[in-house]
Amino acid sequence: MSGHIYRQRRRIAVAGLATMLAVGWQWQTGVLAMAAAGCAVIVAVLITLFAPVFRRSLETAGLGLLFAALLPGPVTAILPFWILLAGFSYYLLYGRWADKGHLRLALTSHRTSRSRLSRSAVWAALIPGEAHPDDHWTGTLIDFDRDPDDPETLYLRFECSPGVIDECTLSFLDRRPQVSCRYLLEQDRDGFPEDLTMTITLTDLANGQTDIATIMDTDCLPPRIAFARWFDDAFGDELDRFAATIQARRVWAVLGAPALPRWIASRITRGAGA
Repeated sequence: MSGHIYRQRRRIAVAGLATMLAVGWQWQTGVLAMAAAGCAVIVAVLITLFAPVFRRSLETAGLGLLFAALLPGPVTAILPFWILLAGFSYYLLYGRWADKGHLRLALTSHRTSRSRLSRSAVWAALIPGEAHPDDHWTGTLIDFDRDPDDPETLYLRFECSPGVIDECTLSFLDRRPQVSCRYLLEQDRDGFPEDLTMTITLTDLANGQTDIATIMDTDCLPPRIAFARWFDDAFGDELDRFAATIQARRVWAVLGAPALPRWIASRITRGAGA
């Protein structure tokens, strides 16, 4: 539960900060502004936990309130302008207004995670093409083919959902087996070509665990997708699920039980809510 709240920390912070600034600007009192911010954070946490489908309303409502408070006019006019500007904020962040234009954003994520498995086991489960497709941590990798002219290029096929196949191209830019690698992943997402560069470094720990340090650089994202991934901290969530999932799969295998169901896993590069 705490991890889920942490992943939504950015939108919770925006909701609280925007509310504090709006109330402070309108009523010129720090105590009331802090109290309002505290209430906004509590509401944001509750929505995050119990109604996550409405999570995008947190940042958009906060920004709408701030914009409404900055407008000249009586206090009684804030409510209708708040509703109007909250809708405008949602459209600005998540609308398709920029899909057909040239405006694109870059997103860089730095994350670390830890697994109780050895470095060789993590490498085999995490890096496509380094083990049998069934051993890939997602459980959704159907198969892969190596380019006959370039062994450092792989063509991957993932099963996103029953009957839906996602194809992408992975090109290793640098690779030190069981230590580190950097690769380019080319795919098509929501009708847009999307390229990302992933850098992964594995470090042995004294207790037999493995540290996983990962940097993901994504260019040319439509604003709505970039904002959604940033607020959801989608990449950090994927890394934590990776460490938990491969550990769980190994435990189940020892017990002789089947592999984890495919619906548990999602590809490491797929952002939630994008």
